[in-house]
Amino acid sequence: MSDLIEIVEKFQIFGVPEKIEPFGGGHINKTYKVSTKESYEKNYLLQKINHKVFTDVDALMDNICKVTSHIKEKASSDHQGVLRIIPTLQGRLFYKDADRYWRVFEFLGDACSYDKAETKKQAFEAAKMFGLFLKDLSDFSPRKLHITIQDFHNINVRLKQFNQALIEADSHRIEKAIDQVNMIEEYQKLAINLYQSADSGDLPLRVTHNDTKFNNVLLDKDEKGYAVIDLDTVMPGYVFFDVGDGVRSRRCNGRGRRTKP
Repeated sequence: MSDLIEIVEKFQIFGVPEKIEPFGGGHINKTYKVSTKESYEKNYLLQKINHKVFTDVDALMDNICKVTSHIKEKASSDHQGVLRIIPTLQGRLFYKDADRYWRVFEFLGDACSYDKAETKKQAFEAAKMFGLFLKDLSDFSPRKLHITIQDFHNINVRLKQFNQALIEADSHRIEKAIDQVNMIEEYQKLAINLYQSADSGDLPLRVTHNDTKFNNVLLDKDEKGYAVIDLDTVMPGYVFFDVGDGVRSRRCNGRGRRTKP
């Protein structure tokens, strides 16, 4: 833990870090909650950025900084909470230690995330928050953002990967997933046409979240939408990316684990 405290102290935090413990269930970045000794001071989230997934950390953090700053400046924003990046002592958005990259966010207290929606109200609030996210960024030029993961929602690339996997998969595995395979093959042409239509300019390029699963929204104690989080994949895209991913997330239903961020 002493190693992590030394890293946290490279950032412009208030209070003395007392306790650092693993936090959340993310699969890409490693996250820790940093608790301070002083009850009147804020707590923080420390993350080790997976630079094998996000190879350009400067671009990644620049995107997040631009987007969160724009949302905060919107007088009409209905967001209750927005991620706040804590800069390093040198004023940078992240700290590099050997081959590790670290960042710190202010801890958004009194809010929870769920892996899956347990009620219609929760699902509605999540959809509302992602809608507000799109609304608040509708006047922000997507050309100002970097591509953090190339071809993340490129349907042509994804279908090529799917078809290759289908060739290489054994018959038992295909049989287990036959319903999903049939559905993809049924809608493959429609998906390609939609993507090509958007890519040719028929739909406006927008700032999109691109990972609108349910646990990327925080809900307050009254289960009202509080904040949109996990902004690593925010980049230029099309609105149907966020709508489609949100529907996919909701269809994967089941009782969810609750996390306090």
